[in-house]
Amino acid sequence: MRPIDGNDRRTRLYPRPPTLRAPEVFADAEPTAHETQRLSRARGPEETGRGSITVELRLARSCAGWGERPTSWEFYDAIRAEKPDRRQRTILHVFSQETEWYELISAWAEGAYTLRQLVAALHRAGHAQCRAARALNRWALAPPAEDE
Repeated sequence: MRPIDGNDRRTRLYPRPPTLRAPEVFADAEPTAHETQRLSRARGPEETGRGSITVELRLARSCAGWGERPTSWEFYDAIRAEKPDRRQRTILHVFSQETEWYELISAWAEGAYTLRQLVAALHRAGHAQCRAARALNRWALAPPAEDE
């Protein structure tokens, strides 16, 4: 079998997802009350933080076939886990591959994570190369280095 190169049909049809930049170049800021009101789907404080309604809805859609569907509470813990277990890594993988850019913003505005926490968690879980990287890298504070 011949190796896959840049001109291979499979590479053109299914390009590799971009790689997340280092967590240090992302803001570690929590949303203000105004940002939460303006950018989130939450209708009350119970739909923010651990109970992020955006995370809850995304996981419900993406994990509908799971025997035990993950919750926003599990996601919240997975983001903060120093050594994520298999289920936490899988939850982070699903979120990083299936979440749309506006959901990334909404979940941040609901206090589910800071951008730095999310990026660091994806790096720890081994998911630095993911679909969400394209949107997340645009929100980095520092411009990319020449070797990136």
